[in-house]
Amino acid sequence: MKKEQIVSQDPRVMHGTLVFAGTRVPVESLIQHLVAGDSLDVFLDDFPTVSREQAVAYLQMTLEFANARIEGSQNGVYISVCEGVSWMTGMT
Repeated sequence: MKKEQIVSQDPRVMHGTLVFAGTRVPVESLIQHLVAGDSLDVFLDDFPTVSREQAVAYLQMTLEFANARIEGSQNGVYISVCEGVSWMTGMT
């Protein structure tokens, strides 16, 4: 999937929050569900406008981004995955 089919960001939609393309569902909602221990199926049931392909592609895209940032760093890196959700890695 192309990035444009996975996520979008438009100031006229949800005040510019990163959302799944073609929906008003913030990608942060997926992360919050997973952090809470919910399965992908629970998230998809709660947000039927998001396709399984979009959700999986977003997670893969995020993982690839995180791996690229970590590989490029020698002293740790701050990775902001989506608005309100971030991790700190302390690599030495």
